[in-house]
Amino acid sequence: MHFTTKVFSLIRQENKMVSVNDAWLITYGDIASFAQKYPQYKDLESICTNVPEHKCISLEEFLSFS
Repeated sequence: MHFTTKVFSLIRQENKMVSVNDAWLITYGDIASFAQKYPQYKDLESICTNVPEHKCISLEEFLSFS
């Protein structure tokens, strides 16, 4: 599994509110919360700058940041 895909999956697992239908979507708020909880991923906070925390991001969009 690609490292970035694995990180995306870890973020999804942290958010128990994600439904099966939203399997490949997370929010920028999910990313920011994950980055704050796990300091080794602190650099992910930079992609959340100036983006509403409720805005969704797909796996494909997330992969484009890597």
